[in-house]
Amino acid sequence: MNLADGVWHQLFAYDNYGELLGLVRNSLIVGAALGLVGGLVGVFVLLRDLPFAVHGISELSFAGASAA
Repeated sequence: MNLADGVWHQLFAYDNYGELLGLVRNSLIVGAALGLVGGLVGVFVLLRDLPFAVHGISELSFAGASAA
């Protein structure tokens, strides 16, 4: 075993994969919820002709998060 294998094993050594199931479950639930909410909000954004306003808000929020 060389140095790279040792580091790789330390970073990704999960003796019990059952511990990760909670993380995966929560990630799938939140991803599905975001997909549903985004789909519903997207319909109203397009109906009100606001796509450029939404794009501007997302750009500003990204810049604010980067500054923080």
